[in-house]
Amino acid sequence: MDLLSISYPSGVDVNLGNILTPTQVKDRPNVTWTGDDCDLFTLLMTDTDLPSRQMRMGEFRHWLVINIQGNDLNSGTTAVNFLGSGTPPFSGLHRYTFLLFKQPLGKMNFDLSCFHNNVAMARQSQVTRNFITKYSLEIVAGNFYQCEYDETVPLILKQLAGQCLHK
Repeated sequence: MDLLSISYPSGVDVNLGNILTPTQVKDRPNVTWTGDDCDLFTLLMTDTDLPSRQMRMGEFRHWLVINIQGNDLNSGTTAVNFLGSGTPPFSGLHRYTFLLFKQPLGKMNFDLSCFHNNVAMARQSQVTRNFITKYSLEIVAGNFYQCEYDETVPLILKQLAGQCLHK
């Protein structure tokens, strides 16, 4: 598996489990990889430690872009809008994982009805393994960082609530 290159506008990079803050990762990052222009890809960002690493009950989907042509992230369809790290207070470090999948079947019609783009409940308890199996995806690259609560989290949660109200 290759390493995704992920840089946030705040100037920090994701580097195999480095510790970042919600303040540093609140805006959509630039994600790059080497990909054949003929291939299609899916990019997923998920918090794998919901509600905490000690009591994992599921995942929380933070971003999903599908049908990406080659390495042009902007060519893809955003199925779930980017949401910064909203780690709950007193839950310790969470792992935020980026995975890039090749779509071996080419352009796919994903069932987007289950994502309800910005509804918090629809983003919770997603199981990446089931998503991979359902769409016959192949993992080709990844990266992750760790993050815990800071003063930015309430603003991120307000952002999610506002998106839900405008949905």
